[in-house]
Amino acid sequence: MKELVTPLGEETAESLLLGEEVYLSGKIYIMRDATLRRIFEEGATLPVTLKDQVIFFGAPSFVKENDEYRILSVGVTTSQRMEKYIPRLLRELGVRAIIGKGELSEKMNQEFSGSRSVYLLFVGGAAALATSSIQRVNKVWWKI
Repeated sequence: MKELVTPLGEETAESLLLGEEVYLSGKIYIMRDATLRRIFEEGATLPVTLKDQVIFFGAPSFVKENDEYRILSVGVTTSQRMEKYIPRLLRELGVRAIIGKGELSEKMNQEFSGSRSVYLLFVGGAAALATSSIQRVNKVWWKI
């Protein structure tokens, strides 16, 4: 297993082998389909730069307690639903890795290869694992 820390550089992404297990730590941004629509269809301005960052396609549930957010659960989202946004995430925003559930179409291979990025497959049905792995929520920008 390879241990990686975000943000990821091109060389890190290129060093990964197909089927290799990775342990990822550091800051990871959770995005759902409504977030991607807001960015790419409604033209919302991102509050952060995503160059070399990692996106987790997920559906988070959280509560605000005092001035902090606490994750109740986060389930990985099927990546095929997000395919139309992937080229822009990689090429325009510089995202280095996407974590999602399920296979992507063949044409996505070209997108990841051309942008020197990777798709990391997360096991579906493992929301408890994803939820328990989140140590802290730094910020929630858009409550959808």
